[in-house]
Amino acid sequence: MIEYARNDQDDEARRMMKYLREINELKIGYSSNKSQGKEFSLKDGMYLYEQIKKSKVRETGMIKDIFDCQVFIPRVYRDKVSDFISNIIQKNLVEYTQKECVKYNIPMQQVNSIRYHNIDINKWDKVKVHLPVHNGKPIILIPKTVVRNKQYFDYYNVYDKLIIPYYQTEMANPLNRLLYLASDKPITKGEVKKQFSCSREFVNQFLDINVEKYIQFRENALGV
Repeated sequence: MIEYARNDQDDEARRMMKYLREINELKIGYSSNKSQGKEFSLKDGMYLYEQIKKSKVRETGMIKDIFDCQVFIPRVYRDKVSDFISNIIQKNLVEYTQKECVKYNIPMQQVNSIRYHNIDINKWDKVKVHLPVHNGKPIILIPKTVVRNKQYFDYYNVYDKLIIPYYQTEMANPLNRLLYLASDKPITKGEVKKQFSCSREFVNQFLDINVEKYIQFRENALGV
């Protein structure tokens, strides 16, 4: 999608997002009945695509994947990102589920056809699959490694784990201390947050002039 945005390939982007939906089979963060949240849709996908096109960071290369969008693009939150990723890798998740079921002797049965995105030809294929079923509903498993840190990579995480420690060190420097505090009390994270409140705009301003710090933080956080 990011490549499509860089190259203004609007039709390709629209085709990619045609069948985006909330995958209830995953059962992650959703209610036990029908979904109560707002699922990721074509409209959400095209909003994200248009925002990437407008963003100056697409020229700098700082937006490399969907996780960077959580940092730089307004109205892109974890639940939407989770839906987007789940759609794109649904075939992989089904295959993972099937392997785990074979490994642990969990029965499976054929369920209704699912759509998955064929990245090689940028088309949605429809296939019938075998999955475990609970109370009449199919289940798709998801590896723990997918659920962990990447799910929490957003602008607040960057603010809390990168920017605040940076300014905490800066404020502790005797040469800078008087610029921030008129007392000798300890420089805590809470004190720093009083001086620098969290907003996406503030985070983006910091990252504009600290590109290398962001790249290093991103690599450490996402393991890439």
